[in-house]
Amino acid sequence: MCWYGFTVKLAIFLPSLETGGLASLAIELGEAAKLRGIEVELITLYNSSLELKTDLKTTSLKVSPPRNGSLKPIIAFLRLSRAYFRLVKFAPHSIICLDPSSAFICLIVKLRLRMTRVAVGCYTPVGLIVRSDKFVIRNFYHFADLVVAPSSTTGKDLRQINPKIKLRIIPNPYSTASTVCLAREPQLEKKWDCLYLGRLSEEKGVRQILNIAERAPDLKFCIAGDGLERESIENSISKRDIKNIDVIGWQSPSSCLPYSRVLLVPSKSETFGIVITESWLHGIPVVAFAGADGPRELISSMGGGGLVKEYEQIDEWVLRIREQLLKPLSNNFIILTLQKFSAYEIIQAWL
Repeated sequence: MCWYGFTVKLAIFLPSLETGGLASLAIELGEAAKLRGIEVELITLYNSSLELKTDLKTTSLKVSPPRNGSLKPIIAFLRLSRAYFRLVKFAPHSIICLDPSSAFICLIVKLRLRMTRVAVGCYTPVGLIVRSDKFVIRNFYHFADLVVAPSSTTGKDLRQINPKIKLRIIPNPYSTASTVCLAREPQLEKKWDCLYLGRLSEEKGVRQILNIAERAPDLKFCIAGDGLERESIENSISKRDIKNIDVIGWQSPSSCLPYSRVLLVPSKSETFGIVITESWLHGIPVVAFAGADGPRELISSMGGGGLVKEYEQIDEWVLRIREQLLKPLSNNFIILTLQKFSAYEIIQAWL
């Protein structure tokens, strides 16, 4: 994309390439911007041991988070100075910041680079945001040209912290990898009735699946993912002698969704839930908790699944699952999902 002969440049800031969903979001937005002719650079606050599976240019400020709280001012100064010189050299027309730490740095730099537009996001449920990030949102987010939230509830929560922000609700794009194997194959034998796909951590509520599986022994369950809770979950499955759950470790969406009939999202708190749209791309309906903002908004507006109103009522989970087992999604629904949540379209809303 060129304006009067000049190439449009975009810098995308994130903590590191190891920040899971944020890294995936940065890559998808960057690749989409590149397809539109924009020159893109990903800038991370500190180094990552992961190899980036993209051709996007990546630069690290090489300033890791402090282990000692007293070092925070020094770390902030190093990040700020390195970000300033990097941005002066790259001279982007727009900056996207995907977390409050990056936003703080770029909004300070914006005072000097007045021609640069800064858009900032927040993807952590407000109840889980740490005090320092709330400080940044409260005192700096209104200086951004745009504040992005992935759901209207998250947007309302951000406005409660800082009512002066320029807010826009922009959904997360699905990952390009999840679009593999889009063709519907009715003859494909489904290996599992219910699938969980994501990080194995306490806030994701994966242990609820063990309770559901015990209540529905005729159904087959799969937990695909990795994280701090994996060993504990496997031990619990063994101790409780639950026979109808497979734990298969991390998998790409296209390697396990085609073999499943229903996706489970047992989180009590979720700002969006990208795995939901990835499931829809494969014609798989979703069962989620109605108290989680992102899943509730997605399913309420689009359909494509069922919502559990009482989280602790295991029988309600089982009932919603059995309902959705009879409701595979139509090809028209898959096409709508493919269009609505494409990064190629979503990057335009950011810019």
